Amino acid sequence: MKKIKRLIAYVVFVAIALSIFVPVNAAATTSSNPQITSSGAVVIDFETGTPLFEHNARTQRVPASMIKMIAAYVVLDAVRDGVTTMDTTITISANVRELSTRAGWSNVPLIEGERYTVRELLEIVLVRSANGATVALGEGIFGSDAALISRMNQKARELNIRAFFDDSFGISAGNRISPLALAWFMQSLISDHPQILQFTSMREVTFRGGEPLANTNHLLTRFEGADGLKTGFTTAAGFCLIGTAVRGGRRLIAVTMGNTMDTRFPDNEALLEWGFANAGRITANTQPSRPARPTTQPPLASNPPVPPNPPDPPPRQPDPQPSGRASPSQANLVLDGVVMPLSAYIIDGLHYFKLRDIAFLLNHTDRQFEVIWDPDVSEISLVSGQAYTPVGGELVLAVSGSRPFVATPSTVLFNGASHSFSSFLIDGNNFFMLRELAPVIGFEVGWIEGSRTVIISTRSDTSDAAVPGEEQGVNSEQFENEWLQNQESSNAA
Repeated sequence: MKKIKRLIAYVVFVAIALSIFVPVNAAATTSSNPQITSSGAVVIDFETGTPLFEHNARTQRVPASMIKMIAAYVVLDAVRDGVTTMDTTITISANVRELSTRAGWSNVPLIEGERYTVRELLEIVLVRSANGATVALGEGIFGSDAALISRMNQKARELNIRAFFDDSFGISAGNRISPLALAWFMQSLISDHPQILQFTSMREVTFRGGEPLANTNHLLTRFEGADGLKTGFTTAAGFCLIGTAVRGGRRLIAVTMGNTMDTRFPDNEALLEWGFANAGRITANTQPSRPARPTTQPPLASNPPVPPNPPDPPPRQPDPQPSGRASPSQANLVLDGVVMPLSAYIIDGLHYFKLRDIAFLLNHTDRQFEVIWDPDVSEISLVSGQAYTPVGGELVLAVSGSRPFVATPSTVLFNGASHSFSSFLIDGNNFFMLRELAPVIGFEVGWIEGSRTVIISTRSDTSDAAVPGEEQGVNSEQFENEWLQNQESSNAA
């Protein structure tokens, strides 16, 4: 018994002695993952491109204004290739003037006919997220904004990165890139054009003698070693951030997407802090996984630039099966910042809404449309700009349990033109995919994974300056009254 007691005492002594020489936080910094709420996030080692931590990092999402970094990339390419210079002046068109003064957008007003240097415009794009200035760079350097967008998509192909850019400054919900792809994009940008950090590290910019404009990236003042890169926000994207920092000679790049206003900076900081604590251990035992650039590079742009081809269409989801069973959705719905009732089914992982529900939701907005059914020819006709006439049964909650579905046999017209949609019949009603209807009808749709929320926006004022909940959407009282009346008529039927 005495020997056992001595052995226990000895083990306890050794354990205490060893604990003196082991850092208290060593286990926490190497074994536990960073605590974040982002829908998609990643932190990579700049030197190797190795992902140090991933969370839904390979799923494409809406990047919002972070794609201005891609626009800056091709602008700096043009400077390098002699197409333009930092001191070249660009005359502001009527189009750019209108875009730069549009209410609700992230902007710095530009004067029509005034001339601004490439450097001046780049500064307000990268520091202040100016939408109009981004378009001005496209018009002044490449001949049009469409040409700039084309080069952005071409740049993705050059780098062997899967992405699609629908506009040059991030307002469109059609833009697509994953957090990891965006981090790799920034790795190439910093490698090819290190001067980008001179712009993104500016804490403020004074534009044409005006008041100093603070950088939208608050990481610069919150995190030791931070020197860029870019924020982003639309209702479809949520709050987003690309951050980069250097400590001890090592640079990391972190991307957070689908955040709230309160979490994007803390999440990015948590990723960087965790990355610096673990990068040495991970990179020493991991092979870089970034795909190599193609060996054959496209020819460099000439001066003047050749008119570009139109951008590639966004990648489509595989077409669902023509029949099967649909499950009721448990997601939330926000329309123009207002929480609305949601009644939808999920088919092959995608949300499908009853067509008349969508028309009912968009009634009294700029994107309202009428639904006309012609049983004689089995034709559904959608007419934009006309108020929708409820027929009863709109927004009735989906029944519990799965329901059988079949492909819709009817022809669908929008303003007289035939369209091919993925649509299905469930319990005698036509259900459509929001993402297919959105570009035709003219609204934007997004998805926030963290809160499982479908976002619908009927207006274009969804830039970095806008905040969900501050937007003036459908009058909620008016909508509630109509919905209650509709439920009563449906119940009576």
